Amino acid sequence: MVVESWEHPYNWFETNLTQKSKLLKALLEFRFLKKYIKISTPEVYGSYSNKLKTNHSYNPSTPYAISHSAIDMLLQAYFKEFNFPMVIARFANFYGPEQQLYRIVPKSIITSLKSEKLGLHGGGISKRSFIYKSDFVSAIELLLENGELGKVYHFSDNSVFSIKEIVEIVCVLLNKNYDEFVFDSPERPGKDFKYEMDISESASIGWKPTTGIREGIDNTIHWITKYQDHILKMDSAYRYKP
Repeated sequence: MVVESWEHPYNWFETNLTQKSKLLKALLEFRFLKKYIKISTPEVYGSYSNKLKTNHSYNPSTPYAISHSAIDMLLQAYFKEFNFPMVIARFANFYGPEQQLYRIVPKSIITSLKSEKLGLHGGGISKRSFIYKSDFVSAIELLLENGELGKVYHFSDNSVFSIKEIVEIVCVLLNKNYDEFVFDSPERPGKDFKYEMDISESASIGWKPTTGIREGIDNTIHWITKYQDHILKMDSAYRYKP
């Protein structure tokens, strides 16, 4: 969403700030509401070399991240002023079967299966933590059961990988030569170098990641190959071509 938010920032502000603030204003009247979970992003913090604590200051680098920062701050203000029953959850990069196909894990798998070349923005040196789909779901379940109102929680694997390293794992699992598969492309404007979140708050409600990156990518490969007769027919915009 980084590049697109630079091209049309008003769309991100309209969705993530204007419309969500209207939703929240309406929810204030629903006294039966017990808990509202906001799915947020570590991008609100900007790039940071050390582990990010849940009370780290906001320093967004893109219109997308700015829009999330603004609505997160509004939620926190609602909690302080009106005791609005909110919880903010910030997640590492989601991946796994059924993910949108333009994301880096499925995209690299599909590009490899098509015997095409993959361009990596900035050479893929930026570093991220990842979270597998089942760990994401378990996080939401635990937040519903045990999440403390007004708090921020981080959910992430304990490891950090560069995007290049993620693609290298894909290449190993698909028996692909990385140097022949990948080429460098220009970095995206506002791209943060690293996100690594401290997950001690989420551990306190009983959460921990259970699926390692290699296992998760292997599961994603199996899903894509299972449906590759359909998936590989899609064009570069991932539209199906009969």
